[in-house]
Amino acid sequence: MAYTPLASGLLTGKYHKNPELFNKKSWFWHARLQSGLNKSRSLVQALEEIGLRYNATPAQVALNWVINSHGETVVTIPGATKVHQAEESAGAMKFKLTDDEMARLNELSLNLS
Repeated sequence: MAYTPLASGLLTGKYHKNPELFNKKSWFWHARLQSGLNKSRSLVQALEEIGLRYNATPAQVALNWVINSHGETVVTIPGATKVHQAEESAGAMKFKLTDDEMARLNELSLNLS
């Protein structure tokens, strides 16, 4: 079960594009997200590039990747506090990543460990 498949919003790219969002987070979130912010930069960039091909957001690409990277052995539980977030998450199933795209994301994700 993939709990927080978007890494608490990190893989959406919102903190990379708008550092003010990160600065508004509590100390707890700062500590949790700070190390991942720099490590995830190249992965988020790839999610954005791939998303352009499918008219998808980085979050949708990330969810599609998590859902399909392990076949039917992983179930994702993306959080949503707003209706548009739930709708966006559902849009992750409207396209299929290629094997090359999956491999690229897998490789880039190794930097997060």
